[in-house]
Amino acid sequence: MNLKKYLEKRVRGWLPKEPNRHSIKRTIGRHRFVNKRVLIFLSVSLTCFVLVVCGAYVFWSWHSEQILENLKGYSARLEDDGFIVEAKPLTEFNVNSTQDWYWFSDFRSYAKQEKVTHIYIDHEMKGLYYLTHVSPTNASTIAIIFYYNKLF
Repeated sequence: MNLKKYLEKRVRGWLPKEPNRHSIKRTIGRHRFVNKRVLIFLSVSLTCFVLVVCGAYVFWSWHSEQILENLKGYSARLEDDGFIVEAKPLTEFNVNSTQDWYWFSDFRSYAKQEKVTHIYIDHEMKGLYYLTHVSPTNASTIAIIFYYNKLF
């Protein structure tokens, strides 16, 4: 046996086969198909991301607008009931404790019972509040707070 043929047979398994034209076209076609799938996946993912971001922005804008409408409505109802409504942060007052109210009608009716004249708006904490004393003999001041940024 010829040494050259022996080595060719022996090495043939180690070396890659020569590609023919048909296998090259099939391989390129498969890569194109994979690339199309990747592009479709990326475009769908990007579209979903953009929709989620836009939806969050629209919801945030709507929520902010509703909060401002709530504040205007609460302020108008308080002024109609004879209260003086001013914008002043709670940090300007020396307050010993706070009490939160969850319903505007309870907040307003309790202010009427306490014969409060001034109700303040604190835009930082997004709340309406008024100050009252614990008792006539005790000098401690309580801030009664209603948070107007809660929609429901």
